[in-house]
Amino acid sequence: MSTNPVRYFSPAQSSWNLTHIIRLMPESHALFAAPEGCTRIIMISAAAKGMTGRFSAVAVTNADVVGGGVEQKIMRAAEEVMRRRGPKALFIVTSCIADFIGADRSIYLDALREKYPETLIMDARMDPINRKSGMPPIVRMQKLFGDAFERTGADRAVNILGSFTPPEEGQELLDHLRVHGYEARHVYRCETLDQLRKMGNSVLNLVVHPSAVPAARDLQARLSMPWVDLTAVSDEAALIAAYDAVCRALDLPPVDVKGAKSRCMDALDTLKGALNDRPLRIDDGYVRRCDLLAEFLAGSGVPVEMLFASGLSDETRAALAESEIRVEESEAPECAFAAEQFHNPEAVCAGDYAAWASGSKHYAIGLTFSSRFGFGGLASALCDLIRACREERPHEEMRHCGTGCFGL
Repeated sequence: MSTNPVRYFSPAQSSWNLTHIIRLMPESHALFAAPEGCTRIIMISAAAKGMTGRFSAVAVTNADVVGGGVEQKIMRAAEEVMRRRGPKALFIVTSCIADFIGADRSIYLDALREKYPETLIMDARMDPINRKSGMPPIVRMQKLFGDAFERTGADRAVNILGSFTPPEEGQELLDHLRVHGYEARHVYRCETLDQLRKMGNSVLNLVVHPSAVPAARDLQARLSMPWVDLTAVSDEAALIAAYDAVCRALDLPPVDVKGAKSRCMDALDTLKGALNDRPLRIDDGYVRRCDLLAEFLAGSGVPVEMLFASGLSDETRAALAESEIRVEESEAPECAFAAEQFHNPEAVCAGDYAAWASGSKHYAIGLTFSSRFGFGGLASALCDLIRACREERPHEEMRHCGTGCFGL
């Protein structure tokens, strides 16, 4: 085991944190009630994005923890937010300390809901202690958005759940739905809380990230909204099966994927030429199943040299080894610029992590919580890599924007 104490991580302003997620709910405000160290990153992120008017913070101090009265302090702060801002939706975000001291959230949640019946009062939590057990923060946020849906009718529409960015044009399933008169709805496109609530009138939910599965299950139980899981797609047969499930639910003919598949193969051929024998490196921040992308590209003749990823199974690692893809942990590997073990400015990189470790200015930044799926989504990712081959990008873009946050 190395004794080198220097550890590396990308300087990007991280991926989507609670600031970015909460910002998706229109006409909302967030009150963070936590120790100052916990709220600092959120408020700095809000300031960096020019969104300080949407966020407030109240410090939970040592005296509060020891002497009690945390619930009353949160209540007073929430009433002040309602008086000054008057939001239609209020996130009250507590941290791990609330669980440690056994805070009774119902004290302020019930009182606020009774006093402000027209306002959506939401119990949000910034508690990373639940990332591997209980309900992780992002799963809870997905569920809170679903909790806001109301059914007042039946619209010819479907919802995209689990992603933080809206679906792009050219994805074969969405093109198929549009041809048959179905609108694809996403929280990103809602300009008012009323529009978001009306997502409850859609006839089907499409789940594109596992974090939204609990939300989809709740919506099925509460609003009788069926859902189709698009997250387990590992090959073309599984993709077609998922599309067939969508079409059966909506009584539509099967999706024709030939055109999208052809465009995808054309993009693949173009990528091979654009790489010009340079190696490709991928990290697990670029797409959710980075291992599948790496295997597909390597199997198609693309020189995939390295994959930065954590949490891969032994079976997956063995499959990648057969494809001669070197796997490195993405969670704090040794410093690239101290050991120079990853440094290769000639590499083309998929993801900010791989780009910074390699010292390459030829990179594309993706988002694991994107709405890309199917052949159309893969073609979009390949086109991003083609541009990365042809254009240099300064690393300052990572520092200033953060992973997948360019749209904010």
